[in-house]
Parts: sequence; structure tokens; C-alpha cells
Amino acid sequence: MANVEKARIAIKAGDADSLGEFLQSNPELAQDHSQDRVRTEKPHTRTLLHTVADYPGCLPNAIEMARRLIDAGADVNARATNEDNPSRETPLHWAASCDDVDLAEFLLDSGAEIDSDGGVVSNGTPAWNATIFSCVNVANLLIDRGAARNLMIVAGAGCRDLLDDYFGDDGIPVADAGALPTWEEPRAPKAALDSAFGFACRNGQVTVASRLLARGADPSVKNPLGETPYKQADDRKHRDVVSWLEAKGIKE
Repeated sequence: MANVEKARIAIKAGDADSLGEFLQSNPELAQDHSQDRVRTEKPHTRTLLHTVADYPGCLPNAIEMARRLIDAGADVNARATNEDNPSRETPLHWAASCDDVDLAEFLLDSGAEIDSDGGVVSNGTPAWNATIFSCVNVANLLIDRGAARNLMIVAGAGCRDLLDDYFGDDGIPVADAGALPTWEEPRAPKAALDSAFGFACRNGQVTVASRLLARGADPSVKNPLGETPYKQADDRKHRDVVSWLEAKGIKE
């Protein structure tokens, strides 16, 4: 078994001491990009720092392992590639997708680019990843740390105090409500409103969903996977959202 594979096994076990020993005898491992042979499905070419941030996240000793890797020369903004899609995600993208708040904060403090492009869905930022994958805690961390945001991110994260930033005095979404710096074109304002409503339902944000419905969101609009806001809430067992939707006569 190659040393990088042994190091990945140590990381998955939360064994920071063994990882440190591998790095001491093989310092090049911290910066190497190699294919992950431990996970056979859709293998990635990634760094060991990506492995620390990999799904399902929140590994024991994750911060200590990340610290040892960075001290050994790991690039906190390294990119992972997947043979099945064009994503170029950083370790922060992966921590965001696992709702690993502690690791995300450590990576930011270590120099991670908060608005890096390359996300697996629509070339999104880490905050977009967090919103897409219902990782509300990291979404809020990133927003608090100054991440680029839009109406969809704010709605999915449940940031009620930020909603008004995306509406004009006439109550209509502003032109850049659906913008993100990693996108060439913003989502159209009405589409951003409808999508934001879906994210609010998806992530259990009933108060935000109520406000967006009152502003004209269409509850029948499906996401790219063909899911209505009701289905998104129901599948994720957000019973308060489901009950509220049903009370509004929205049952599918």
C-alpha cells in the first residue's frame, strides 16, 4: 500500500500522530495530489487536506490533522478534480458541504479563499455548497465571515435580517438578487425569488419561506432535480414547513 493511502486511512481514523509520522518521513505527501484509492466510487484526485474535509465530515482530531498538514506545506486552496464532472473544489468547499463548522473556521483562519469558485453545482462558492447541501451552520459562518451571498443563500441559511437587501422599495427582487461572483450571469430576479423559496423550504426556514411567499414566490416551481418546495421540505422531514405549506393549501 502506498504511503499516501496509509496516510488517508490514518486521517479517516482521526489518528493525528500516525499522520504526523507519515509527514515527517514523507514531507511531500502534504502537497501531493493523488487519486483516492480508499474510496472506489467516483475517485477524486485530491490532497490529504481534502481527505480531512471529506464527507461525512467532523472527523475526530480534524483540526489537529489539518494543522499538521498545513504546517508541512499543504495548500489550503488546493483543488480536487473528479473524472465525472468539471468541479475544482477546495477543502473549504468540502467542509462546507459537510456542515463542519470547526474545520471551515480553521481553514478560513489558515488562509482559505472564502469565495473560491469550482463548486460541484454551478461553479459555486463554499457558501453556495453549504446552501445546496442544507449545511445551514456553515452557511451562516461563511456569511458572518463576509462571504458573497445572494437571495438564495440568505434564504437557505435562514438570515431573516438580510432578506430586505434583495428587494427594492416596490417589493420586487433587485437585479442582482440572483448574482454570485463565480457566475457569468445572475439568475433572473423572479427566478431567484422562486429558487430562494425552494431553499427556505428545503432547509427548514419556515419564517423566511413565509416572507418570500408573501413577496410573490411561486410554490409550484421545481428545482433542477424536479422537486417542488413541498417535496424538498417533506423529504427532509421539516414538519413545521410541511404543516405550514399544507395550511396554505400547498400539498405537492
